[in-house]
Amino acid sequence: MGILDFNAQKREIAYRNHKDSESHYKPVDGSEASVLCVGEPYDIVRAHLGELHQNEIVNFWTFGRYAMHHVLKYVLSQTGPADVAACTWAISTRAVEDLLSLRKEGLLRSFKLWIDPRVKVRNPEPMQIIQLNWPFVIAPVHAKVCTVSNDEWKISIYGSLNFTTNPQPKRGSIATIGHVFDADNEIIERQFSNDAELQKHREEVKRMDEEAAAEFIDMAEQAEALGIERGEQKRAAWHEGATYTTPRCDMVERIKYHQRSDMSLMSAFESTEEGYELTAIKKDFYNIGRFADSLCKIIDKMIGTASREIYAIVTPPKRRHKTKNFAESLAMEISNRTNIKYYPDAVTTESSVRINPVFELHAEIKEPVVIILDDIITTGSTIRATGKLFPDKSVMYIVGIYNG
Repeated sequence: MGILDFNAQKREIAYRNHKDSESHYKPVDGSEASVLCVGEPYDIVRAHLGELHQNEIVNFWTFGRYAMHHVLKYVLSQTGPADVAACTWAISTRAVEDLLSLRKEGLLRSFKLWIDPRVKVRNPEPMQIIQLNWPFVIAPVHAKVCTVSNDEWKISIYGSLNFTTNPQPKRGSIATIGHVFDADNEIIERQFSNDAELQKHREEVKRMDEEAAAEFIDMAEQAEALGIERGEQKRAAWHEGATYTTPRCDMVERIKYHQRSDMSLMSAFESTEEGYELTAIKKDFYNIGRFADSLCKIIDKMIGTASREIYAIVTPPKRRHKTKNFAESLAMEISNRTNIKYYPDAVTTESSVRINPVFELHAEIKEPVVIILDDIITTGSTIRATGKLFPDKSVMYIVGIYNG
């Protein structure tokens, strides 16, 4: 059975919601394919696909000669100025330059892009240009779809084409059918709506917590600058005849945002004048459930509807050669509850120094966002040193008790 016969038999099922639509393949025999071997990509697309008509589906193979941005230019040259929304797994600098040219020509009235998070690692340069010119969302996606619309046209371009040139044959379709456009465009718009709502929530939480933190004096940061740790503070107080207060926490949930000189973090509890000694809290592993309840709330607020597959959990290294500690057990519990992968013993150290410690990374973490999780923070030197091990990733700091 030839490819044309196969498509004809499937037409009634595939497009039963639009009886008047026409669907056809561009011929893919040797004589037709030969026209794809010469010329610039846009000229090849135009010669190969011909003129667009309303209410049809054009199916094609690229033979490695053109990509999504070339097809988009071909479509816009026939529709005239239009609004475009797209989702893709990858985009090149050349593709972004072509989009800018289309805008300059007046064909691209607006553009918005939903792209996979791996773009941060693969090729960040085009995204730097995108963020200066158009709205975008970075969220997991492997679909390749481009929607085009104006007063006369509603078009959806879909298949295996990215906004990158690839020598391998790609399969694609152009549907000039309203309900196909509506379905694809709704999904892309929904992703932008979800992202905007999440960002609005994050900014509101940040604003409220920054107002509360504006009056906060970070004594722990001062202690770190002077090279003084809690043990040295205790000895100094003893020599001066003063009373040293053991750090405590009443274990009342107070989720807060904290901004330090070079990092920001979220905490679930904070030290108090009265309550349980911090050392006693960490010795009682029953508290892991209480910590996890609150920290999972923070993670859910910060991540929202984003896929958990792009996040990883890492804890600062265990000290004194412990086989298991509170922070590690807490991370395991949170990993089980949130479905975020935890990398135990990913970070190690052979030093007991707590000021400006030196840590080493022993795990290949592929996720683009790393959550540095710790049970208690005082000076912040350990989680800061852990975060420095991931210069090419986005880092989030989350702690149980803020002992400032």
